[in-house]
Amino acid sequence: MGRGSFSDGIVQYERALQRAAERLGADDRETIALLVRYGDALRRTGQLEEALTHLQRALTLYERGDGVEGPPTAEALIALAACHRARGEDERAWLALARARELLESHARPASPMLIGVYLPLASLLEARGEFDDAEELLRAALSIREGADADDPALASLRFALARIVGRPSAPLEDHAEATQLAAQAERTYAGLGLAWSAERRAVQGWLAAR
Repeated sequence: MGRGSFSDGIVQYERALQRAAERLGADDRETIALLVRYGDALRRTGQLEEALTHLQRALTLYERGDGVEGPPTAEALIALAACHRARGEDERAWLALARARELLESHARPASPMLIGVYLPLASLLEARGEFDDAEELLRAALSIREGADADDPALASLRFALARIVGRPSAPLEDHAEATQLAAQAERTYAGLGLAWSAERRAVQGWLAAR
């Protein structure tokens, strides 16, 4: 997932963090935001222990300042949840996402794209628990926010494929399976248009469609 070299990105974040800390201070909101992105980049390269340390520090710094009630803290919580999920700590991921959802639904605009960053991983956790109706509700809410995006938007493709898996699961009503196939086909076309960088995602969709 993600495009470009995450290793190169980590080096760039390290340099940017050093400059920001020297210029603004370690507890400045801009510095903390860079710390969140740095931690998330570490998570994407599999450096989970280090990522967790930086993300927890970022969250502590936000809570110590004035960001606890706003989207910046939610962004840190979303990244922290992804790290917990990668470590197999689903309950901790759930708690972080639930808190991020509460913050965003209270302080962000109703159709904020940031809500997708909460709804999609929450839906994945609900799917793993077998709570399919609740997962579908979140995914449809996320999709309604993203529907106006460009046809080649990978986030839209990801949402469509996630919803396809829910409504097309074997236990779902048969009348929902046609919608599932349509959603997955739309996602596959988007990934195809995005080129080789998204070939793994495209193969996942193709494999799912072929197995139906």
